[in-house]
Amino acid sequence: ASALTDLQQIRSLRQSVSELVLSRDVTVDRYSAMIEMLFDEMSSTLVTDGGTLRPQLAFMAFLQAKEMAGQERALLTAILSSRDFGSFSRMAAFHRIRAIEDLAIKRFLQFAEEDAKAGYEAILAQPFIREGDAIRRRVVAAGHSTTASADNLPSPETWFQVSSQKIDAMKDLEVVISRSVKHSASELKQGANAGLVISALSALASFLLGGMLLMHVRRVSKVAEKDLHLAATVFSNSVESIIITDAQANIIDVNRSFTRITGY
Repeated sequence: ASALTDLQQIRSLRQSVSELVLSRDVTVDRYSAMIEMLFDEMSSTLVTDGGTLRPQLAFMAFLQAKEMAGQERALLTAILSSRDFGSFSRMAAFHRIRAIEDLAIKRFLQFAEEDAKAGYEAILAQPFIREGDAIRRRVVAAGHSTTASADNLPSPETWFQVSSQKIDAMKDLEVVISRSVKHSASELKQGANAGLVISALSALASFLLGGMLLMHVRRVSKVAEKDLHLAATVFSNSVESIIITDAQANIIDVNRSFTRITGY
């Protein structure tokens, strides 16, 4: 429910941006706070069984890195558009975004599977990564210099195009990682279902075995009872005298024939 509320707030925020009700800085602050809440919501739903935790952590870290890349694209586009390289708040925000993205990538590489790591290394080898790094260095240099000329800096359109190539490549890798996580979750679910079936079959087998043993005991009991009844009939009606004694030769019982023959 809380995640749904966050998504509704994002739609409301986009409407405010479209109507130019909020400034860029206020928009970024509110948007960042909402995204952070969504990440917290995702963290609370992680599955910790069956070896799927590490891929999930890697996926979340990669999502955060991609989110930071999007915020960086918007921020540097605004800086290049206004040519305001001396704004302390904007440059501080830029360095904060870069630090968060770097940390997220480190976590991603720590938990990711080898194929996901290879996919990210392939992104780093693309020309737009080097172009983006060069633009960042020039923007930072312009922010630290009072004499830097804005004429030597790229247009905001150039930066937007270069950074969008990176984000698009990360989006493609995100889809691959997402499918891998879903596949692992599906395998875990199938394993759980198989375990449930095996447990049910084991319980059924135990029930059937218990029933068979109970039937056998009852059958043996009836046979024994029948044999005892037969023995008692023979004991009582035999024409021969019969004496029943214990191990110490003490008489326990005699039949009618013994009494008739011996008088005792």
